Amino acid sequence: MNIAFISDHFYPGIGEVESHLLSLANEFVKLGHNVIVITRKYNSIYNGCIKMNGFLVYYLDLPIMINDVTWPMLFSGYLFYSKIFTKHKIELVHGQQSTSTMCIEGIFHANNMGIKTVLTDHSILEFDKPEILLLSFVSRIVFYSLDRIICVSKPGMENTQIRLKKEIDKFNIISNGIDFRIFYPHSLKGNIKSKFIDQNDKMIKILVCTRFKFRKGIDLLIKAIPLICANKNIKIDILGDGLLKQDLIQVIEDYELNDHVKLLGSIPFEKVPDYMKRSDILLNTSLTECFCMVILEGLVSGCKIVTTNVGGVDDFKKFKNVFFALPDPKDIADQIFKVSKIDVTDNYDVIIKEYDWKKIALKTIEVYKSIEASNKKFISAINKKLLLLLIIFMIFFNKI
Repeated sequence: MNIAFISDHFYPGIGEVESHLLSLANEFVKLGHNVIVITRKYNSIYNGCIKMNGFLVYYLDLPIMINDVTWPMLFSGYLFYSKIFTKHKIELVHGQQSTSTMCIEGIFHANNMGIKTVLTDHSILEFDKPEILLLSFVSRIVFYSLDRIICVSKPGMENTQIRLKKEIDKFNIISNGIDFRIFYPHSLKGNIKSKFIDQNDKMIKILVCTRFKFRKGIDLLIKAIPLICANKNIKIDILGDGLLKQDLIQVIEDYELNDHVKLLGSIPFEKVPDYMKRSDILLNTSLTECFCMVILEGLVSGCKIVTTNVGGVDDFKKFKNVFFALPDPKDIADQIFKVSKIDVTDNYDVIIKEYDWKKIALKTIEVYKSIEASNKKFISAINKKLLLLLIIFMIFFNKI
């Protein structure tokens, strides 16, 4: 099958969507499918057309609006999207992330060309914000002829179904996977950890790996840090970046915690496993999550997990190494202290079996095969509405 993935989010970017798309593309190539990825330019290196791991990536030089999302191009994008689809004889277009401008426009143009379309949505969005309501309205029109929708968790599916108002039989739940060549099972943790730290070091090492955004619970983390660091045997490494970085710096300075809390910034994805392997506890304070890949990665790396139980995070309650905290700074700190004294192990064979990327890829192919021959038509009335809505969308979307 000739497949085109489209999203604003792809390697070398760091995040759940980026990791998902790269891993899925790699597995599809191994299964014998022809794959291309259409995304935005990242820098002077990841620009233009690049061959990567057996598939072709188009890094398009498009202007960035905000949050690594490109400006909508309205109908002008049809020229190069149709050219690429035709050149590679694309049979199916798979967009990743419903808030991605490139995903929205790529699926829209593919629908108008009669190409089968699939969307994987990775988000749970709130309904009380005007910009979300506008985005949902636009998405319903753009995704009018969408063939299938994949969500990475049941709460994510319920949220997306409400936003898009699509028939339930068009939805499938397929979780994210994990690359076990990078994130090692717990049984190897002791040997690996000895390479990184002094075995006589009794410090409890906590890792936070997140974007510094409100919905990721950074406000909670900021309030919890002084409470956690009341235990002088705890050190916290924080990976990530974002708009609320200065607030984190401020709390570290105000409480003189420079010896206990380190802001390490955004690091290459391939280096993240090293930090997980040397950590005892992975802390997640998100206020909303559709799946939360970092929890899965931490589990496989042998970390105990302390997390707020929101959205798709509840799927991880079956694992003994996952401990839930209320979205309250004191309860988060109390759970950290409690978990630091507990020695538990998990059945990581179950994780490997359930979250292997090959299994995820095969499930996705089955979704593709379930789509009947496409019989889509260009509907001018819808496109007239869409033109107006996308202009409004350009104005308000940067608030998301």
